[in-house]
Amino acid sequence: MNTFTDNKYFSENTVLNKTIKLSVEVIIGLVILICLHFISMRVRSQIKKHNSNTKNVGVELFADAVYYGIMVLGIYFLLVYYGFQVTGIIAIITAFSFAIGLSLQGTMSDFASGIVLSFFSPYKIGDIIKINDITGKVIDFTIINTIIEDVPSKILINVPNSKIQGNIIENMSRSNHIFIITDVKIDSNKNDAITVINAIKAEFSNFVKYPFILKDVPFTVNVSDMSSSEMVPGTVIKVRIPTIPVDVPSKTAIINNNLKAVLTKIGVVMP
Repeated sequence: MNTFTDNKYFSENTVLNKTIKLSVEVIIGLVILICLHFISMRVRSQIKKHNSNTKNVGVELFADAVYYGIMVLGIYFLLVYYGFQVTGIIAIITAFSFAIGLSLQGTMSDFASGIVLSFFSPYKIGDIIKINDITGKVIDFTIINTIIEDVPSKILINVPNSKIQGNIIENMSRSNHIFIITDVKIDSNKNDAITVINAIKAEFSNFVKYPFILKDVPFTVNVSDMSSSEMVPGTVIKVRIPTIPVDVPSKTAIINNNLKAVLTKIGVVMP
C-alpha cells in the first residue's frame, strides 16, 4: 500500500514504525472524514437556506441526499485509497438492500410516493386538505407518511403516502374558500330528517349572525341514512359550511356550538 506516509523514516520494518505509520494513516483518514462532514453540512445548509421561504419538502429531501451522497463518495474513495476490496463490500450491501426491499415492499411504495409528493408539493404543512373522506390540517409530512389533524374531531390521522399519491387531493388552503365540516351523531329525535335539515339551513343562512359564511358558495347538510324519513339513534348529520381559510378553529367552535343549540331546540338529543 503506497501512500504519502511512505518515506525513509517509515521504511524500517519495525513494530514501532508500523504502529506510527498506521496511526498517521488513521488520523489522516479521520481528518478527511471530518472535512467531508463539514463540507457536506455546509452544502446542505445552503440549499435549505434558499428553501426557507417556500419550505418545499422535495428540496429538503434533495439537500439531505446531497449530504449523504458526499459522505458516501468520500468514504468510498478513502476505502479505495487504503487498498480495501470495495467490490465485495458493494456486493454485500446490494444483496442486503435487495433483501430489505423485498421485506418492506409496502414501505418502499410509501417511500416512492413520498418522493413524488415532495417534488410536486400538492400541499405543505399547515394546509387544510381533503383526501377521500378525510378533511383536515396537515401537521407533518415525512417521506413515508403524512399526519393530518381531522377538522371536526381534532384526531391525528397517520396516512401512508401511497394512499395519497394517485388520489384526488383538494387543497382548500390554496383556494379562496374552504369548507368547515362538522358531524353530529344523534341519540334520539322526534322530527323527520327534512325538518332537521331545514332547521339547520335556516340557522346558517343568517349571514348577519354569521358574517364569515360565504354567501356565494352553497353549504350542504347531509344525513347518513335517508332511506326513511325517520332519524334513528346513531344517525350522523354532516354539515359543510363555506368560509375563507382564516381563523378556522374559532369559526369551527362557533358552528359546532350553535349547531348543537339548534338541534337541542327542535328536540334532537345527542349523546
